[in-house]
Amino acid sequence: MHDDARAETKRRVPERTCTVCRAKRPKSELLRFVAGEDGLVPDPKQILPGRGCYVCLHGECKSQLRQGHCRPRKRRG
Repeated sequence: MHDDARAETKRRVPERTCTVCRAKRPKSELLRFVAGEDGLVPDPKQILPGRGCYVCLHGECKSQLRQGHCRPRKRRG
């Protein structure tokens, strides 16, 4: 019975919030940006270090992204 129950459960899809329009979407539908020395750097492979912000690929969110939407955060501790 456990095998049937596992087969019917769906995998959880990670969601993120667009920093411009505040809509929640699956992580695969968003583009990640990381604050770098020269401003925001796109991170399509999502492997760059640091805190990132996510922006919709749909609509005008990508063009409306400003520096203020993704700020580097101080480390705690």
